[in-house]
Amino acid sequence: MMLIEGESSSSNRHRRLVVRGTDMLSTLPQHILTEILSHLSTIDAARVSFSSKNFMTTWRLLPNLVFDYSKFPAMVDKAHSFLRFVDWTIAHHHESDVKIFELQLGPTTYCEVSIKYQWVEFAIQHNVQKLVFHGKVCGTQNLVDSIFSCRSLVKLELSAYELVFSWPETIQLPNLKKLKLKFLLLPEMITNQDLFSNFPALEKLSMFFCNFAFFNVLSISSSRLTEFMMSACPGMESCLIRLQTPSLSKFIYTSWDPRESVLQVPPCAFSLVVNGDDSCIYKGSPNELSQTIVKLSRELFRTSYITTGRWLIQYLSLVHDLPRQLAFVTYNYLLMLNVNLWPVARHVKTLMLLVSKCPKLSVLSINFVTPQGRIVNRGNWGYEANNDGVGDFGDLNNVTIENFGGNGTEMTLVRHLLARTPHLHIMRIEMNPLLDDVDADLKIHQILEYWRAAPSANIIFD
Repeated sequence: MMLIEGESSSSNRHRRLVVRGTDMLSTLPQHILTEILSHLSTIDAARVSFSSKNFMTTWRLLPNLVFDYSKFPAMVDKAHSFLRFVDWTIAHHHESDVKIFELQLGPTTYCEVSIKYQWVEFAIQHNVQKLVFHGKVCGTQNLVDSIFSCRSLVKLELSAYELVFSWPETIQLPNLKKLKLKFLLLPEMITNQDLFSNFPALEKLSMFFCNFAFFNVLSISSSRLTEFMMSACPGMESCLIRLQTPSLSKFIYTSWDPRESVLQVPPCAFSLVVNGDDSCIYKGSPNELSQTIVKLSRELFRTSYITTGRWLIQYLSLVHDLPRQLAFVTYNYLLMLNVNLWPVARHVKTLMLLVSKCPKLSVLSINFVTPQGRIVNRGNWGYEANNDGVGDFGDLNNVTIENFGGNGTEMTLVRHLLARTPHLHIMRIEMNPLLDDVDADLKIHQILEYWRAAPSANIIFD
């Protein structure tokens, strides 16, 4: 008989699994026990392991080790406790191979933990196949040299803040198929190199928020590369991109600023090129476009601050089942969001859905834009109706709305924000200069009558 003992059902803390009578776990094969624990986070697997000797043995053989600081229990001196847990887990792990080793140390504004060189060495010594680092790094060059000599690596995601990435002289990654680089500063010393010619098995290459300010030419040669994605990288608009990739089937390039030089789009099955808000083109099926945009948004929102062009909201609003696709998505790192969008219902509803997925978001800036030559339908967006997947905006405390024209959708947005933001401190609304004084006064009076989840919130009109 298996019972759960511990605190009352209203609390999930400190629960303990107790087995009475015959230990049923002892009858399960080792690979079944490993499979059970593999579906849990590393911290939850550690908790469960203390319930049974069999689980304790199995836990030391876990092939997947994922450490996520944002999901670590809140406690006094959380950073120190997290460090001890990672060190303790590594110290007690068996000599068996590790398939996945993942460190998610963000958002960096809150996380005081840095990636340690010893953790990298542990993963490499255990023949890691998938390696993911997100956070600040200690001992940068030794870490880079070690990673790029790991022959067992198949997937590598290196998302390192404040890391000046010096390309190693020796690269031994014969099995690497997927490479994702984020937030790296690529120095001038490697600008004349073909950076990815030493990855013979590379099939997918992604770069987000990497600084290419020192580059005049970016050359990429890879006979097996099938997917190339480059987005929101400073300096990329003035960098010439040369691709020698005969197997390329997907090409994605997005930039908030228009390019200074012509971008040569390679012939491939699917392509998405966003060259500033006024130049958005794609080739491929609508279904593949939707999948690409959702995937792209997940990557772009994994930062503490971002300014998005109108194109992102526009394309996301076309995804017919967006609430379902984002049902289990949480953007835990995003603290500040600056977004441009049209004053239309589908754009505003999409924005509200995204904001509700950002539990730590504190500052939101919205700029309404109407492109020249377009007529915007100034209809209403029903406040109570069809708000699928939209929750409250828990940590949001500062909202700015620019170019506010006061149409039905814009008014409903303000009402929606005031009603669902319990910690709102200030909302600043800058009126569209084309709005006459009488209409402006009427809109201000209506807004001041709206119910507020934060009664003390200040509303300022400019």
